[in-house]
Amino acid sequence: MNKFSVIIPCWILNEELLNLTINTFNSLKQTQSIEDIAEIITIDNGSPIGGDYLHTVSEICIRNSKNLGYPKAVNQG
Repeated sequence: MNKFSVIIPCWILNEELLNLTINTFNSLKQTQSIEDIAEIITIDNGSPIGGDYLHTVSEICIRNSKNLGYPKAVNQG
């Protein structure tokens, strides 16, 4: 079975956004067999915090040195 990609662009500026991002990944992990059907690709759009966390929860994590905007981030994935 082919996997589909879940692309999550992130720009984590503060603790509130970090907590929302953590909740998103926790929800994905609660989905039955998510690892078997999807690969999670995270685009870190120059986040000043949370970059280490993103690397631990994604199969693929791309880090931009600055915020390139949503369209470019999604296209990178």
